[in-house]
Amino acid sequence: MKPTVRIATRTLAGLALLLALEVVLTRFLSIQTPILRIGFAFLPIAVAGFLYGPVSAALMAALADVLGMLLFPSGTFFPGFTASALVQGAVNGLILHRRRATWLRVLAVSLALAVVVDLGMNTVWLSMLYEKAVAVLLPARLLKTALMLPVQVLLIRGTLEALVRTGIAPPLKAEAAKPETARTEAAKAP
Repeated sequence: MKPTVRIATRTLAGLALLLALEVVLTRFLSIQTPILRIGFAFLPIAVAGFLYGPVSAALMAALADVLGMLLFPSGTFFPGFTASALVQGAVNGLILHRRRATWLRVLAVSLALAVVVDLGMNTVWLSMLYEKAVAVLLPARLLKTALMLPVQVLLIRGTLEALVRTGIAPPLKAEAAKPETARTEAAKAP
């Protein structure tokens, strides 16, 4: 008998809503030039990683890229960008899944994605597509990344904190307990 993977209806519905939101934010509510895209499509992917984990977020992001391109094409399809979306979902899930959205954690995920995906992978894909040197593309992409990084950190942290406050997010993993110091142990002694 083959093992089956079961996915809860609520999880599937949540991922579908986030996928639709990502497509709308990418295709309709972003500023796009041939080498830059400024928008908020990072937010549904971060939420998917936070709520559903790295595998679900990666698959959702990749599927959103493919469906967005099929339904609302804007140029040629390039599978490298789908790989970038997959990595973005996986990294969000690995760092954020069921953990407190601390400033440091959100900054870490945003910085990692900015360097690896935005400045690394996507710049290489654009270089391949438009036959321009990476050095030509990098200055504009560096400026965009530097301007968007604080916006991403603020929006991701605010959104994830709101999900926790409203009870939409499941209980978070317990943070590692801090070891008691000699000073606190001495204060407890009679």
